[in-house]
Amino acid sequence: MTQGDLKIKATQILSVDPTEFANMVADIVIARLPHHEPVELMTQAEAAKFLKIGVGTLIAWRAKGAIMAYGIQSEVRYFKSDLIAALIQLESSKRK
Repeated sequence: MTQGDLKIKATQILSVDPTEFANMVADIVIARLPHHEPVELMTQAEAAKFLKIGVGTLIAWRAKGAIMAYGIQSEVRYFKSDLIAALIQLESSKRK
């Protein structure tokens, strides 16, 4: 690769304090990152309602390993993204 092959972009920054510059760089980096939905944790009751099933069915699915659950102190929580993934897996296995 020769120097002529390189496209060089130069930016001159005048009179910008370091904090302002750092904020500008952070804004640019954040804008270029893929956007993800916020992480949402659900209780068993919330998860069952979201899936439109009973809590007993949810517990059975968890025992079979069909749905991931996480213990937080003495409570069980579910990530909404895990519930959606489990539904997709369940639907794809039904179609086979």
